[in-house]
Amino acid sequence: MQKVKKYVLYDFPDIDISSLNEEYINILFIHDPYTYFNALLQKYVDQKKSMLFTQDILSNKDKMKSDPFLNWLHTLNFIPFYNPQTFQFDSRKRLSIAIEILEQFDYVVPYVEMEIFLDNVSLDLKPHQERENNFIFDFKEEQLLMKNFINKDIKLYERSMELWELIKKNNYNPLGELIKHNQKLESIEDQRKKLTVHKYKGIAGQITSKSIKGWVFHTENKEHVKVEVYNNSKLLCTLTADGTREDLKKRQLHPTGKCGFEITFKDTTFTEGDNLVIKVLPQKINLPLGPDIRSFLKISD
Repeated sequence: MQKVKKYVLYDFPDIDISSLNEEYINILFIHDPYTYFNALLQKYVDQKKSMLFTQDILSNKDKMKSDPFLNWLHTLNFIPFYNPQTFQFDSRKRLSIAIEILEQFDYVVPYVEMEIFLDNVSLDLKPHQERENNFIFDFKEEQLLMKNFINKDIKLYERSMELWELIKKNNYNPLGELIKHNQKLESIEDQRKKLTVHKYKGIAGQITSKSIKGWVFHTENKEHVKVEVYNNSKLLCTLTADGTREDLKKRQLHPTGKCGFEITFKDTTFTEGDNLVIKVLPQKINLPLGPDIRSFLKISD
């Protein structure tokens, strides 16, 4: 569907993901997680949503330094303070789903670069004057603890920065086609290097019009790895790579060989020219596609 020249802007902390509309250009302005967390905490205190809890926050803030205060807050596991920005994108607080939703926006723009975005994209908008920051306390001296506290939000923000860099490098075009194009351009060697950095080994090896199979495992972690299978940007399924691969065991690539995956669909699913992507969870690293799959899909190296 051709998008019309209408824009929907999303800002924190009131993001309504359900209102994403294909007919509009959907733009998300996203804050760094430290600012976001602090603003959300401040908003909760200002609105006094729970008098007892608000009093506890203020009382403990006054009594403690930021390090013990964060430790105290962490013990509450209080939604949405626990990974607050990720929570806005997915109520189940799953990072993979939050990133998947993030990538559905046409533009993902860090707040600090809003003016750069507006200077390069033809929009009849002006950045509003932000109110003076009145943070509840300063996190600067406790970055390490704060990083552990909002680790999912940090990973979400890192992905948003990657998307923003992709937009800038491609003349400020919307993300939809850029992401697909980027996935096709990534070489099999690049994918193997990323797997190695994250201590994985694996490959998607064989394909038919109705099935696909491969193997993957973590070289240090003994737990089974999960993968997501996408075709033309649509999530088809999530699999656990725990099937037995005797060939890998015999070649001493894996101690038990239980690292394979295979899925067969009822109807024709894969055809020439498809954009097949298999992501290794939780990092969502692309699993390399082997020669059989690349030949079947007619993917040039």
